[in-house]
Amino acid sequence: MVVFNMNKRINKTFSITIISIIFIIALFLIFFYALYKIVGIDYGIIQSNNSSESITIDWEKMYPHKEDLKKDNSLECVDNENTSLVKTICERYVNLANKLNTIGDRLKTRVFKYQIIANIGKEITSSIEVVNVSPYIKLKDGQITDVRPYPNKSIESYAKDIKNLSDYCHRAGIEFLYVQPIFKVCKYDDNLFKTFSDYSNIDIDNLLQELKRYDIDCLDLREKLHDSSLDHSLMFYHTDHHWNISAGLWASKQICMYTKSNYGYDFNDEYSNEINYDEKVYRKAMFGSYGQTVGHNILNSEDFSILFPKFETNFILEIKDKNIKEVGSFEKIFINYDVLNKLTNEGGYAYETVLYGNRPLVTIANMNNKNGKRVLIIRDSFAIAVAPYLSTNFSEVDLIDARPKNGNFTGSIKKYIDDNDFDMVIMLEEYPSLHSLE
Repeated sequence: MVVFNMNKRINKTFSITIISIIFIIALFLIFFYALYKIVGIDYGIIQSNNSSESITIDWEKMYPHKEDLKKDNSLECVDNENTSLVKTICERYVNLANKLNTIGDRLKTRVFKYQIIANIGKEITSSIEVVNVSPYIKLKDGQITDVRPYPNKSIESYAKDIKNLSDYCHRAGIEFLYVQPIFKVCKYDDNLFKTFSDYSNIDIDNLLQELKRYDIDCLDLREKLHDSSLDHSLMFYHTDHHWNISAGLWASKQICMYTKSNYGYDFNDEYSNEINYDEKVYRKAMFGSYGQTVGHNILNSEDFSILFPKFETNFILEIKDKNIKEVGSFEKIFINYDVLNKLTNEGGYAYETVLYGNRPLVTIANMNNKNGKRVLIIRDSFAIAVAPYLSTNFSEVDLIDARPKNGNFTGSIKKYIDDNDFDMVIMLEEYPSLHSLE
């Protein structure tokens, strides 16, 4: 009887101990998971908007909106019904996001060894799931990407905004072209495990259908890649969602070929041919936003390559918010070597060392082609890899990034178009962004 009670007490004590250990481990994981979710950041955005290295410019004063067309260029939630309930939910979401950001800032400055703790959190949460590397997922070939698990309800509204801008350009005698970049998830072979859904390509198919209904000219690079013999997976960085620099040259070639064929533009085809470029490799210099999120136990830094022209080049590069106005060759002025050289063998966001990342306004004048075509690109970060190579064939390439918290050009795009003599406006964005096209 005594033995039975003793065994019963031992079993009870053992059970309580096991339960307590499991509970503590669960709390530990929940803490780090919450910490990771709250303070998770896109290192590309942080680097490209380093206020200590940038000059504050009142773009709206330089390029003022017409009062009747002025839009709020802040975070929005778009819903087709636009009900008061949706507005209330949106406002609550924004307020909650702001509070979480504040908590993250406080933790960063007050928690001892914060970065070490945050990195541990990343490693733990990334290793919990075999397939799902939160908030990203593994593809069947081992690469990591993000997906859009729900359809975008604002496609129709976005298409109308593009139509409005296209009509404005046409009234001014300016050609308008919408260029759709490729996604890391291929439209024809998504490479996804069955447990995941991705609406990225479906959303874009719906957008392009709407644009064609409005008779807007579209160049779908997803289809161009599918028709080629190129390996889709080799067009992207393993540690990031962006296409690589070689893919940027390929994309610029497709744009030049299309505008030459459909608009009669005169280009030197040799400038779009990869054999006329030398590749320079910066070893282990690239560790993109996916890598920064999931940690080095999941992904390793990768090489970062830039293709430099073998032919003579001479440009004027101006980036007002960085106080940059430089004259020189492609190799001399398009790369932020101060940052890139530090990243070699260390790993960082090397992609945004090209053209200094997501700037509000960038102008590139080609001094070797003063009488060529002038183009304005409404862009996101995918244009970083494309614009330098387009500039070899155009007289001038201007880039506006109007996305809030990225380029954040807050002035009027239409006013900028009015003030300049463009032959074409190209819209080049990976995925519909909530920003003003006025």
